[in-house]
Amino acid sequence: MTKTHITPDDKHVPLDINRADIIEQVRAAFERYQKAQAEQDLEALDHLFWDSEQTIRFGMRETVWGKSAIRQFRGTRHRPTAAGRIEHLSIATFGDSFGAMTASFRRSDVEAGLGRWTQTWVRFDDGWKIVATHVSPAPDETPTENEPTDPHIR
Repeated sequence: MTKTHITPDDKHVPLDINRADIIEQVRAAFERYQKAQAEQDLEALDHLFWDSEQTIRFGMRETVWGKSAIRQFRGTRHRPTAAGRIEHLSIATFGDSFGAMTASFRRSDVEAGLGRWTQTWVRFDDGWKIVATHVSPAPDETPTENEPTDPHIR
């Protein structure tokens, strides 16, 4: 699907939304993140975050601003994050350098077992990087009547 956006000089420029190849690139980056997290591979995790003090990680019980603080936080953890089961995963991309991943998941260490997860990915010269992430519990959530119908949601 192609949309347009307005540049600073008020010109409309085509913007490809949800190109299959870009969705797969973001999905592959997300899967590398999941693997690194499960294995507590700090070097791989560090590589997957944007090298900026504007990078943000809102966790289940912590808020960490900046890549150096995220690196320090990761280094203080002595156990891999508990494994969970992703129930729904959606990836939307805008152009060839921006993607948003949203997911709901179940994990034994999350209140009510259900959590929500968002990652914002941007492609830089050295690959896809997380610029912002947010994980939160979803206590007392009532399941929705409808299931996702978008083909990019699994």
